[in-house]
Amino acid sequence: MKLLISRTFEEVTPESAENGDVSDSGFVYESQEFTFRELVSEIKRGNFYREGATEWLSSCPWVSCYATGTERSESLHFDRANSERARKWFELALRAATCRK
Repeated sequence: MKLLISRTFEEVTPESAENGDVSDSGFVYESQEFTFRELVSEIKRGNFYREGATEWLSSCPWVSCYATGTERSESLHFDRANSERARKWFELALRAATCRK
């Protein structure tokens, strides 16, 4: 089964933060197909986690440019074009990626 996943980003500069806004945002990729195993790997590689009851996964912000003080964060989204049955696999991939042994 293929899962459709989108990855978005937001960048915040010190100036945009003063205005309570982002300096840039958009898609890293949109509606990309992943196998279950590929999605588990993507979640692990990006250190994605679920914050509260959101339907997307978030990364912790990191400084992407020390010269400008720009911070970047990214999110993984379960594409609405997926079937509801596929949602189960998205949830299982998150659990598999964040399971600690």
